[in-house]
Amino acid sequence: TVSASQNNPFVGQQASAYPNRICNGALPSGQRTVTQWFNAACFVVPTPFALGNEGSNILTAPSLTTLDIGVLRSFPLGEARRLEFRWEAFNVANTPIFGRPSANASSPGTIGRITSVAADPRVMQFALKLYF
Repeated sequence: TVSASQNNPFVGQQASAYPNRICNGALPSGQRTVTQWFNAACFVVPTPFALGNEGSNILTAPSLTTLDIGVLRSFPLGEARRLEFRWEAFNVANTPIFGRPSANASSPGTIGRITSVAADPRVMQFALKLYF
């Protein structure tokens, strides 16, 4: 949901409102980049004391796609003991995971941009566990 910060004299502080939506705003998936996730020109800050016409949840954020795998092997060490070896890998395909784009129409320099750092890249961990 795109918002617009404006000075509201009734509250005496910054208040959040919806901007005016003058076109769709959503870009086709092939045109989305981290510098322009949606068309920022489609959202205009409303005049003071006015709420914009934009609805909520009209745009989609970057999807979250990861592939996690794990391998486990247990080795018996007598009747009452065993050793367990575990290898786990998270985000095996090393797919970038981006945050949500900036959605404040009052910030023309950052609206529509993904400014948050991508989440962790591929992470692997090994573990040994002794059961006794």
